[in-house]
Amino acid sequence: MKRIFLLALLALTFCRLFASPESLSPYSPPVVKAFADNLYDQGFYQEAESEYKRYFFMTQTFQMDAVFKVLDIYFMQKNKTGLDWMNKELFPFCSPEVQKKIDFVNAAFIFKERNQKDFSDFFNRKKDEGLFAEGGFLSKEILLFTVSQQILNKEIKEAAQSLLTVKNKGEEETFSDFKLLYEGCQNYKLKSPGWALTFSAVIPGSGKWYSGNFWAGFSDLLGIASFTSAAVYYGKENGIKDWRVWTYGSMAALLYVVDLYGSYTGAQRYNQGNYNNLCKKVDGLYENLY
Repeated sequence: MKRIFLLALLALTFCRLFASPESLSPYSPPVVKAFADNLYDQGFYQEAESEYKRYFFMTQTFQMDAVFKVLDIYFMQKNKTGLDWMNKELFPFCSPEVQKKIDFVNAAFIFKERNQKDFSDFFNRKKDEGLFAEGGFLSKEILLFTVSQQILNKEIKEAAQSLLTVKNKGEEETFSDFKLLYEGCQNYKLKSPGWALTFSAVIPGSGKWYSGNFWAGFSDLLGIASFTSAAVYYGKENGIKDWRVWTYGSMAALLYVVDLYGSYTGAQRYNQGNYNNLCKKVDGLYENLY
């Protein structure tokens, strides 16, 4: 028994003598990466990001799964600063497959900022690099980038046509992911602030009805009618010099001006709300297709 124990101890000592010091260190790259993976799996994303960065610094290599996990963290946390770091420090050294994934997240972030110029620059740059040709981005990604640029340019009809073209080509699987966006583009309608102002100038409150805010318009009409009626009543009873005539008349005039302003800006808010809803559908597509 003693002999077996001594032989095992000797073998263990021999292995330790000839083992790589790096493999025994708790700070070796494989150990650091394993620790980062565990943190990521446990949901400690900020700590995992730090460990992955340490791993990248130690090895100067960028394994696909490690880069993807850091990218996941930035995408989930909407971390634009982290993504900028990745574009600068990692992107040039990554494989084309990883670069396309990073580019997809870049597009999602730029669109979320509603930055028309930056998205157009990104779109044209990737197109010039040949990533819209076969072997580049996937067809769904190309379609998403295309309609994203059109929507940022507020070319809603063109975006609907781009989606309809895909459907007409028989690409039902691709179109199914974009169906809600297509319906949103089809139903997208704007209200004219000029017409809203004109309507309220003729019939107080009607400009707000036109923009879909019935109760606000009805409240303005009732208020203006009430103050005007009171001013007319006291004018007939006590003459135009009565203080109540001027008080109620002023209040009616003020509410009339406020109603005109509210009708004009209400139409603008209606349009912006519709546009924002459309953009949120696109944001959702980036989430789903990531």
